Amino acid sequence: MEGVTASVLRNRGAPVHLARLAPDGSPLFDADGNAQTEEVWIRFNANHIAEIEDRYGGEKRTVTNQGPDGPVETEFFVDPSQVLGEALQAKPKLTVRYLLSLALGQAVETVGERMLTEYDDEYATAVGVAHAIAMGIDPLTVEKMYQAGMEMYGLQVKARNELVLALVESATTDGSPGPTGLPTGPALDGHSKSSGDSGPAR
Repeated sequence: MEGVTASVLRNRGAPVHLARLAPDGSPLFDADGNAQTEEVWIRFNANHIAEIEDRYGGEKRTVTNQGPDGPVETEFFVDPSQVLGEALQAKPKLTVRYLLSLALGQAVETVGERMLTEYDDEYATAVGVAHAIAMGIDPLTVEKMYQAGMEMYGLQVKARNELVLALVESATTDGSPGPTGLPTGPALDGHSKSSGDSGPAR
């Protein structure tokens, strides 16, 4: 994303898009049924890192090595960053929701209501680089990580859009139901309204 430099990542954080909520906590939609979104910035400070250490630190594991008199077991504490990385792999939605909640100071249920599936890769990239910055990794290195992550995210979005378009075109050609199971027709003219501030409804 243009404008997100090493300095921005260090001082302001990484941007993500979250759904806007009404006062009653329900998502807001525009006239076309798209979720209204807003851009917020994800950044971790020392308090956040302390909370992450408390949640993911303290885990003990045992490694077995062969000694001169047979197997020797050694117990050690696992680095919290390693445990966090494993959690992101094993339970990505749960872990990213927690990290976003921590950074924003909002309840996990509220953050979960605001998360939009099409931005999952953006969320994962943002919490990853925010954590890296807070852990003292060189901001210039983190900037490269961020740009690479967002480039991959863009390619995945493009691939998903091309797949949906191919399915729609195929269904329109042979007259079968579209990918949603609904009939396709002239209304699918490729001119639906959208903007950078709104994404598809969940």
